[in-house]
Amino acid sequence: MGDGGVAVSAIETVYNGYRFRRRPEARWAVFSDALGVKYEYEKEGYKLGDGLYYLPDFWLPVQKTWVEVKPTHPSDKEDEKAEKLASATDSKVNLVRMTRCSG
Repeated sequence: MGDGGVAVSAIETVYNGYRFRRRPEARWAVFSDALGVKYEYEKEGYKLGDGLYYLPDFWLPVQKTWVEVKPTHPSDKEDEKAEKLASATDSKVNLVRMTRCSG
């Protein structure tokens, strides 16, 4: 669910040889390319224990950091998964909210 209980539907987008599952991920890739930030999309999935699996959106190899792009404010469960991923990989995890600008 999005803000205010409104369902947010995913729109696949192809950009730079990747098939992004959601438009905010593609927007983040365009932004990263504009800044010259190297990234790998959905590089690897992780089993975090307690039946919890995680496929982070982006790996930044130079910064050795994960980036998870969200269209809405991350939930407590998403925060918990990010913390477990950071611990499991000994790397930082950044939760980024990407919204569409109007105007």
